[in-house]
Amino acid sequence: MKHLYKLALCLALLGAAVAHAANWGFWDDQRSFVGLEIKTNAVVLTNWYSLWSGTVLLNPPFTNKVIGVAGPLATFNPGAGDSLRILAYDTKTWKTTGGDVSACEYFYARYEDGNRGTPSLTSIGGGWLEDLGSGNQKWGNGNVWSANIASGLSTITNRLEIVGSITGATDPVIKQWDNNGGYMTLSGYSAQFLVIPEGGLTGLLTAGLGWLFWRKR
Repeated sequence: MKHLYKLALCLALLGAAVAHAANWGFWDDQRSFVGLEIKTNAVVLTNWYSLWSGTVLLNPPFTNKVIGVAGPLATFNPGAGDSLRILAYDTKTWKTTGGDVSACEYFYARYEDGNRGTPSLTSIGGGWLEDLGSGNQKWGNGNVWSANIASGLSTITNRLEIVGSITGATDPVIKQWDNNGGYMTLSGYSAQFLVIPEGGLTGLLTAGLGWLFWRKR
């Protein structure tokens, strides 16, 4: 009987947690977007990408995108002043009676393509941005201005990954993740970008000059 009581209590607590969690959450459509500043060959573009959008795309999807792939914008050369920065992001939430969203935070990671491992996440902050009516809200950061993501890399093919979360203010306080791999995972949305490693061209020129000097001797 004791075991049945404990099981019933656990199920009741679990049901209460699910009930609370069901009172707030992410939108199921046009949910989250990220704005990137792409600077290559002295040309600066601001592109918005959809992280999680549902069925109708307002912006091109971020996942599986090659950032800056058009023509001369194919490869970032940080040594020549090229840069890739996160300018802003936003996500939409909903809530009903008894539910509330209290916090939002997104992160990015960069790593060599095919060598993800456990990436080091850098916070890009987050907070309330706008009331959309009927319990709907917009959260995010409209002024991120991240460090140059394309700088300091030693490999040509890299990935930028973004993952985020919202937190509920109701009891229990839990997180819901905006991700690309299922609830409560840290598998983010990722896009590829190509870089000329800083020092790469200098190294090639130095090697070439050394070879010519050796030949002359």
